[in-house]
Amino acid sequence: MANKTAESRWLPSKKKRERTWEDELKFMYNLPKAFRLTRLPIVGRCLYRKNPVGDPQARNWIIPVNQVIQRGKSMALPMEVITALFQKASYLKRSPACICRTAYECQKYPRDIACIWMGRNSKVMPEYWGQEISRDEAIAHAKKALAQGLVPSIVYDKTMVNLLALCFCCDCCCDIRLGLRLGPRAFWERVTPPPGVTAVVDENCSLCGECAQNGLCVVEAISLGETRAEIDIDTCVACGRCAAVCPEAAIHFEIDPEVNVVEMLLSSIGERTDIT
Repeated sequence: MANKTAESRWLPSKKKRERTWEDELKFMYNLPKAFRLTRLPIVGRCLYRKNPVGDPQARNWIIPVNQVIQRGKSMALPMEVITALFQKASYLKRSPACICRTAYECQKYPRDIACIWMGRNSKVMPEYWGQEISRDEAIAHAKKALAQGLVPSIVYDKTMVNLLALCFCCDCCCDIRLGLRLGPRAFWERVTPPPGVTAVVDENCSLCGECAQNGLCVVEAISLGETRAEIDIDTCVACGRCAAVCPEAAIHFEIDPEVNVVEMLLSSIGERTDIT
């Protein structure tokens, strides 16, 4: 049944099999409108329940970029997690282009740095979603993405049985971030930071307000306190936007030394899908 569910995600009908890359781009281009509709009182509830976004099992893990993570070995967190996932996956497929950046004609980041699909059911995806790559090729692709400042995000919903997507997201085009900005507040619960990762504001904060400007923190986790900016760690999704704009470099992410972040994250992912 699991495999049938996964295949139905990609090949449910002849009509679906005949979809093209251009069809997917049209869908993506209209996604902001759909997110806005989910905010409507009655229509929104129906759309939300019928969409993977509304699935309580859906999860998107954002892994903060290297330069804003502190404490020794934690600097390598993104590649530790990514490499572990690639080693675990029985099959790897890379999309030819990022569907988000292509749909929105991104001018800031490369469009050829695209999602990597993991797990045996990526084999049943339409050919236009990419080709099989080796683990070494996948690792090289991930390193290239990190060097560009793109943020790795692990995407899962219940339709992706035995399948996981690793996306390399920019703030301007990523559909996950569009959902955080435009969708219902309930979507915030579907996006989580890795376990043990906490945003910290240090004494260098000058209360300039850059991090707290309207709309910057998509989950409204930042406010200005008496001596420094304050971040609600229960709401923060560790997207790194605040750290990126801070002129004093006063915001960073720390990792609890008592938490094995890689092990806990892999365990959490493993509870939802099997990519071996």
